[in-house]
Amino acid sequence: RGAKRFIHMTAMMTTLSGDQFFDDQVEGVAAISRAMKLRRVVRIKDEQLELLDELFIQRHDEFGTPPHKLRSYQADEQISVLITNPTQRMEYAPVLAVMPSVSRFYERLLDYRGDVNASRLRVAIAQYHITNNANPISIDDLGRFIDPYSGESLKYNLVDGRPMIYSVGPDRDDDGGVPIVDAWGDTVAWPEFMPLDDLEAMSDADRQEIDGDWVLYPAINE
Repeated sequence: RGAKRFIHMTAMMTTLSGDQFFDDQVEGVAAISRAMKLRRVVRIKDEQLELLDELFIQRHDEFGTPPHKLRSYQADEQISVLITNPTQRMEYAPVLAVMPSVSRFYERLLDYRGDVNASRLRVAIAQYHITNNANPISIDDLGRFIDPYSGESLKYNLVDGRPMIYSVGPDRDDDGGVPIVDAWGDTVAWPEFMPLDDLEAMSDADRQEIDGDWVLYPAINE
């Protein structure tokens, strides 16, 4: 609603007089002043609203897609094309001004889901240990603890009798709990998520850089 309001405000600039510009009935003087500078170069209101609706539909679909099935950030890609074209960057400036990238938010959401499910699994393992005085050999009977990278269960191993919980990580490949390391050999505690299209387009050398798993327990310091 806020995005559409800004576009409507941009379109109405041609009908405002100098006196109306400072009228209390007009919302957001700062936003209007920016909109007035754009009114001669932007697309007509209906085209702005059509693009806005298209981008919001794409965003809705992206957020409704599980991470392990997400192929690309279509809305972000379309916005990037518009921004890199000087003419379209001005023509659709009102839309671009109110449609920031959501890929970072999506990545944070994935991290949150991974951590929460790993924490739930850790509690279930602790409860099992209290009852049986031992850690479980398998987590199959403890419940569902989804790995956002695979859509399947988080991985569980016993290492020297102690539990390890991990995700297959951004390469979607189970490496047996071997953590991802960076170029300096340090363990990566928060691997960067990438959609499937980006993963499939990677070279073998680039894939090697993300080889390994996202170890969720025991905790790994960056």
